[in-house]
Amino acid sequence: MSLNYLETRFDKVSYLQNLLIAHATGKPADSGEYQQLRHELLNDNDIASRLPAWLKHHRDLESFWGFIQPKFSTYAERRTYLSQQFTELLNELEFGAVTAPNQQSAAFNALPLPQNINVFPIPVYDASGSTTIARNKRNVFIVHGRDNEVKQEVSRFVESIGLKSIILHEQASGG
Repeated sequence: MSLNYLETRFDKVSYLQNLLIAHATGKPADSGEYQQLRHELLNDNDIASRLPAWLKHHRDLESFWGFIQPKFSTYAERRTYLSQQFTELLNELEFGAVTAPNQQSAAFNALPLPQNINVFPIPVYDASGSTTIARNKRNVFIVHGRDNEVKQEVSRFVESIGLKSIILHEQASGG
């Protein structure tokens, strides 16, 4: 991919994260693209301080591999860690100022739930002990029975709290 197509800071940070996840999970990633994006983002005074601190120490993907491989033994752990490392910055770049976690919880609890709907939040804890929702954990798959009205209600509710609603039967068949 040509980095010239990455127009916004969000695009650049997101692509950098994708390169790191690809490399950390055994998929091909272009070290030249990583080095170029890393250099550009670390020289951007507006966001350099909000990038993960370890990014400054790993000038190429091989150095990054030496950091991530012994830290986490599974691909899933590496994906989750990298997603958490970039979530706050990506949210800010995509949506603007981010609400403090306790304000998000209060806003979430104030929303009315559709009747007969149970919500089981699965918290993700960062190093400081506060909860966050990693960016790759924001899709909510809705599998429904026969009540289309409730399905639409649930979908609207899910989207009202900032998550992406995916209604299973509306997706193209993968088979």
